[in-house]
Amino acid sequence: MKIFEIGNGEHAGAEALSVSQFLATWPACDFLLLDASCVTFQELSALTERLRSRMIGFVSADREKRAQLLRFGHFDFSEIWTLPNLVDELTYMTQDLAQTQGFSMAPDEGAVIPDNFSGNIERLGRYELRVSGNFKTPEVVVAFKRLHQNWGKPIFVVPFRRFYNAPGKHHLTFDYTVLSGDLRVTYEIFTYDRQGNLLKTDRFEQREGTFEAFEAAEFRGRILLHGRGSVRLGKVWTYKDKHGLGWYQLGDARHETADGEFVHSLYIPGKRPEKLIVGFSGNLSELPHYERQTMATYGFPVLLFCDLRARGGAFHVGNATYEAEISRQIDAHLTENGLKRSDLILIGWSMGSFPAVYYGLKMQAGHVLAAKPLLHLGRVTSNTTVMYRAEPSMIAARAQLTGRVDLADEAALDAKILSALTEAKSGGKLDATHFYSFHMSADELDKCVPFFAALPHHAITEALGFHADKIGEMGQWINQVLDELSEKSAEML
Repeated sequence: MKIFEIGNGEHAGAEALSVSQFLATWPACDFLLLDASCVTFQELSALTERLRSRMIGFVSADREKRAQLLRFGHFDFSEIWTLPNLVDELTYMTQDLAQTQGFSMAPDEGAVIPDNFSGNIERLGRYELRVSGNFKTPEVVVAFKRLHQNWGKPIFVVPFRRFYNAPGKHHLTFDYTVLSGDLRVTYEIFTYDRQGNLLKTDRFEQREGTFEAFEAAEFRGRILLHGRGSVRLGKVWTYKDKHGLGWYQLGDARHETADGEFVHSLYIPGKRPEKLIVGFSGNLSELPHYERQTMATYGFPVLLFCDLRARGGAFHVGNATYEAEISRQIDAHLTENGLKRSDLILIGWSMGSFPAVYYGLKMQAGHVLAAKPLLHLGRVTSNTTVMYRAEPSMIAARAQLTGRVDLADEAALDAKILSALTEAKSGGKLDATHFYSFHMSADELDKCVPFFAALPHHAITEALGFHADKIGEMGQWINQVLDELSEKSAEML
């Protein structure tokens, strides 16, 4: 990761430059540290007008300079400027592709249900449990261990692997919902040294908390229930602490719906408020570099959504409340930039292609880019033996969408995109949207060329290979379409 610093050059690992040198040479840069007291307002304005992404961490800015920096979404680093390892922290926060890690409640994910547990347990897919009972004293329902017996065979598991790989402060989100009664849920994490000595015990009785992990330590945990009723136990999410600069990426947003679901998004203000690019993450539970930075290079404002509700995501759709929150955020940023829905460019690949097409139909977006599209949710989430044998994310997505894993739901899930298409046709609004699609000739998950070929305005590109092939070509295709739309937008001004 390349980090430059304009100022006093006090951070190890960052290359020091003056603002004039930076503007003259314009070096490739992942992040820029800026002591705003060392530049004039005119120099700062030239800098922010050139940069087309959120990549400046600043300190010592007066009111006028601060307003200019915040206008384009850059970050006030006053609280963390003196961190001795600031460059390392930035590298982790901006480049680690596994920003979050969920711990499963299932035995095959390193969690063991005690033999003497007195309550009732129902598994929801692979990653959630529904538990009920009357627990007069705190009772362990799930214990996380590093080594356990699974189906009579010794299996080595690392249920708290995030802590092993990234010592330091972590933010935790405990995904549980009390369904009835007065049940109280307690999470405990035990830290041991390598000799097996207990170093500390952390207890959490709220949905959120923080945890300090040490190097050369072992971690175990358990979940306890106390009281009468029923509860849905989901994952335990861990996030490397962002020092107040965001949950998932620097400067991101996290909105909770009325139903207790979370919508994570990242917004990058643009210099050209002519279009709004909206991107949806695929089956990665993260925002890849090209989505965070490359899309921003066109100068349009960019809004990116990341789905953390299930292992790998759940296609960015759900009940009416969840989908309304997605639409609300899109409309809010359109209004902020003085734009209409016809100015929308929605982009997604693989799992992210479905929401791009779905919300494109619902909102009459101007342009939709769908790469390696997956549109038949029932068919795709049933097809778990082809590509995702070792990572059953499709099962987790199906459980999130329907509350169970049952083939009886396949037709209804497949009909979701067709319903959106029918609604757009009946309203006479389908002609407002231009669709661009990139397909793999031997895609084993879904074949959607006929869907796009039947649309009034479409451009179809096909490449040889299976679903996971030609990632580079897919990225080039996205950039090529964006180049064309950017040029057309400039010509219309």
